[in-house]
Amino acid sequence: MQPPQIVAAWQRGDIDAAYVWPPALTEIAKSGKIIADSQQIGAASVPTFDGIVVDRAWAAKNPKFMAALTGVLAKSYADYRATGAKWTADPTM
Repeated sequence: MQPPQIVAAWQRGDIDAAYVWPPALTEIAKSGKIIADSQQIGAASVPTFDGIVVDRAWAAKNPKFMAALTGVLAKSYADYRATGAKWTADPTM
């Protein structure tokens, strides 16, 4: 979703979390809280392509899927840390 759609989804209660930047962040922060910022995420060497968030109740009902998903994400983050230059179309970036 693009930031305007994220704000609309937040205001409707369709989503419980988002990774956005101002002005969408400013709007969402009015009724939510910031749990991590780009500096913190970058310091953890986590690529910021898109975020994946699930409802706690859904996650509790689907533990095998969640374990598999987080395993795949952990492997991809490790590969990104080891070979990040290969993850871009321009390896000089």
